[in-house]
Amino acid sequence: MTIVSFCYLIPSVLLDDASSEIEVTLDFYMSIYDIFWYTEVIHIALMAINRFVCIVYPPYYAAFFSRTKTLLILCISYILGFAINFPTAFPTCYILWNTHYYQPMYANPDAW
Repeated sequence: MTIVSFCYLIPSVLLDDASSEIEVTLDFYMSIYDIFWYTEVIHIALMAINRFVCIVYPPYYAAFFSRTKTLLILCISYILGFAINFPTAFPTCYILWNTHYYQPMYANPDAW
């Protein structure tokens, strides 16, 4: 995610909206960035749940977070990160990088 930030996000912010918004349409690197962003958010939520179970329900911790269950949960989180970003693969949904708010946004191509 850091590599994508240095190679993609920082140059698009420096170039401003005039060149970055239109060229970013259906950009592969922005999709990869979004996949890892959503996966990271899911991982942080899972870590919070992990710590909650460890502190509040210590006897059940080993049953809830065994090695195989943890690997399964991690695989599911990557699948969810991809699934959340999946609609951007279709030509009716475009990702634009908005340099004023530093966030990606979905836009209708007819509204340009």
